[in-house]
Amino acid sequence: MRRHTRQAIGRAALAATTAVAVFATGLALTVPGCSAGGDVDLDRLRGVFPAARRVTEVPVGAEGGQVRRLTAVWGPGGVVGYVADAEVVSRSGPFRIRVILDSAARVRRAWVTRYVGRRGRQVKSARFTDQFIGKGPGDALRVGRDIDAVTGATLSSRAMAGGVRQAVRAVERLAGRDSAPR
Repeated sequence: MRRHTRQAIGRAALAATTAVAVFATGLALTVPGCSAGGDVDLDRLRGVFPAARRVTEVPVGAEGGQVRRLTAVWGPGGVVGYVADAEVVSRSGPFRIRVILDSAARVRRAWVTRYVGRRGRQVKSARFTDQFIGKGPGDALRVGRDIDAVTGATLSSRAMAGGVRQAVRAVERLAGRDSAPR
């Protein structure tokens, strides 16, 4: 076997091993409101909600769809926002996202916390995820309408948009006002 071929096989094996290790350990990106284990970190959340005092987990139930965990962020006067963790599925397989929303169900931040697939990784870029900031119950949150897809990652773009849409609806249902466009 040629030397270059052996090196390429070795790099591919290392990449696959790393991807499996990242998926198995639950490693997450270090971003506001997200600790290395994927837990909601109050100190980091204060970058988005300066008045944040505590967090409590909110039951999601079956109507949560892709939203796996919803956490309320409390300030001195009550709930100031929410953190929604969702698992969405694209062509490359499942990936996880986190959405920070204010108490009116408007997106403050959205990002990918774990993406193991080989295709569609471009959805992790701030250029794509920043499109969700400010979107809320009155927005369609649909690729091609108010969200531009990432070239080469259309299915992952749609999957993330669907997850953010479900996070908005979950917060909206919690607040008792379900008026989002379908």
